[in-house]
Amino acid sequence: MRVTVLRLTSRQTPRSILVTVLCLAFLSQSSGCTVTCTDACEKLLSCEVGNGLVVLDECEDSCQRQEVMYEMWEDEAQEEAFAEHQRCIVSSSCDELDAGTCYTEEMYIFKD
Repeated sequence: MRVTVLRLTSRQTPRSILVTVLCLAFLSQSSGCTVTCTDACEKLLSCEVGNGLVVLDECEDSCQRQEVMYEMWEDEAQEEAFAEHQRCIVSSSCDELDAGTCYTEEMYIFKD
Protein backbone atom coordinates (compact mmCIF):
# COMPACT_ATOMS: atom_id res chain seq x y z
CA MET A 1 0.00 0.00 0.00
CA ARG A 2 1.48 3.36 -1.06
CA VAL A 3 0.37 6.67 0.45
CA THR A 4 1.64 10.01 -0.79
CA VAL A 5 1.56 12.58 1.98
CA LEU A 6 3.13 15.53 0.19
CA ARG A 7 4.13 15.67 -3.45
CA LEU A 8 6.90 18.17 -4.15
CA THR A 9 7.40 19.75 -7.54
CA SER A 10 10.19 21.91 -8.87
CA ARG A 11 7.81 24.90 -8.82
CA GLN A 12 7.13 24.69 -5.09
CA THR A 13 9.00 27.13 -2.92
CA PRO A 14 9.88 26.53 0.71
CA ARG A 15 7.12 29.01 1.61
CA SER A 16 4.45 27.12 -0.40
CA ILE A 17 5.56 23.87 1.23
CA LEU A 18 5.30 25.50 4.67
CA VAL A 19 1.81 26.80 3.88
CA THR A 20 0.74 23.33 2.74
CA VAL A 21 2.11 21.70 5.89
CA LEU A 22 0.45 24.29 8.12
CA CYS A 23 -2.89 23.84 6.37
CA LEU A 24 -2.71 20.09 6.85
CA ALA A 25 -1.75 20.53 10.49
CA PHE A 26 -4.75 22.71 11.24
CA LEU A 27 -7.43 21.10 9.05
CA SER A 28 -9.29 19.62 11.97
CA GLN A 29 -9.51 23.06 13.57
CA SER A 30 -11.17 24.76 10.57
CA SER A 31 -8.24 27.08 10.03
CA GLY A 32 -9.52 28.29 6.69
CA CYS A 33 -7.90 25.55 4.65
CA THR A 34 -10.58 24.10 2.41
CA VAL A 35 -10.58 20.39 1.71
CA THR A 36 -12.05 19.67 -1.70
CA CYS A 37 -13.89 16.60 -2.91
CA THR A 38 -10.81 15.80 -4.98
CA ASP A 39 -8.61 15.90 -1.85
CA ALA A 40 -10.93 13.61 0.09
CA CYS A 41 -11.47 11.20 -2.80
CA GLU A 42 -7.77 10.95 -3.63
CA LYS A 43 -7.08 10.10 0.02
CA LEU A 44 -9.84 7.47 0.15
CA LEU A 45 -8.71 5.89 -3.10
CA SER A 46 -5.02 5.98 -2.16
CA CYS A 47 -5.96 4.08 1.00
CA GLU A 48 -8.06 1.66 -1.06
CA VAL A 49 -11.22 2.50 0.91
CA GLY A 50 -14.20 1.13 -0.99
CA ASN A 51 -12.27 -1.98 -2.10
CA GLY A 52 -11.30 -0.37 -5.41
CA LEU A 53 -14.90 -0.44 -6.62
CA VAL A 54 -15.04 3.32 -7.15
CA VAL A 55 -12.89 5.46 -9.42
CA LEU A 56 -11.89 9.06 -8.78
CA ASP A 57 -14.50 10.57 -11.12
CA GLU A 58 -17.34 8.64 -9.46
CA CYS A 59 -16.17 9.60 -5.98
CA GLU A 60 -15.80 13.28 -6.89
CA ASP A 61 -19.23 13.29 -8.56
CA SER A 62 -20.92 11.75 -5.52
CA CYS A 63 -19.10 14.11 -3.17
CA GLN A 64 -19.96 17.19 -5.22
CA ARG A 65 -23.63 16.14 -5.45
CA GLN A 66 -23.73 15.95 -1.65
CA GLU A 67 -22.15 19.41 -1.32
CA VAL A 68 -24.66 20.92 -3.75
CA MET A 69 -27.56 19.19 -2.01
CA TYR A 70 -26.62 20.67 1.38
CA GLU A 71 -26.13 24.10 -0.21
CA MET A 72 -29.57 23.89 -1.86
CA TRP A 73 -31.14 22.92 1.47
CA GLU A 74 -29.39 25.96 2.97
CA ASP A 75 -28.51 23.72 5.89
CA GLU A 76 -25.37 25.22 7.38
CA ALA A 77 -25.11 22.49 10.01
CA GLN A 78 -25.06 19.78 7.32
CA GLU A 79 -22.61 21.78 5.21
CA GLU A 80 -20.23 22.13 8.18
CA ALA A 81 -20.66 18.45 9.12
CA PHE A 82 -19.78 17.47 5.55
CA ALA A 83 -16.74 19.79 5.55
CA GLU A 84 -15.63 18.24 8.85
CA HIS A 85 -16.11 14.78 7.34
CA GLN A 86 -13.79 15.73 4.46
CA ARG A 87 -11.22 17.20 6.88
CA CYS A 88 -11.35 13.98 8.90
CA ILE A 89 -10.69 11.89 5.80
CA VAL A 90 -7.72 13.95 4.66
CA SER A 91 -6.14 14.17 8.12
CA SER A 92 -6.56 10.48 9.04
CA SER A 93 -4.16 7.66 8.32
CA CYS A 94 -5.15 4.80 6.04
CA ASP A 95 -5.32 2.48 9.04
CA GLU A 96 -7.69 4.89 10.80
CA LEU A 97 -9.88 5.15 7.70
CA ASP A 98 -9.90 1.37 7.35
CA ALA A 99 -11.03 1.12 10.99
CA GLY A 100 -13.94 3.46 10.22
CA THR A 101 -12.63 6.58 11.97
CA CYS A 102 -14.47 9.03 9.70
CA TYR A 103 -17.34 6.82 8.62
CA THR A 104 -20.89 7.98 9.19
CA GLU A 105 -23.67 6.60 7.03
CA GLU A 106 -25.13 10.08 6.39
CA MET A 107 -21.85 11.62 5.24
CA TYR A 108 -20.06 8.79 3.48
CA ILE A 109 -18.70 10.20 0.21
CA PHE A 110 -19.37 7.06 -1.83
CA LYS A 111 -23.06 7.39 -1.01
CA ASP A 112 -25.38 7.43 -4.05
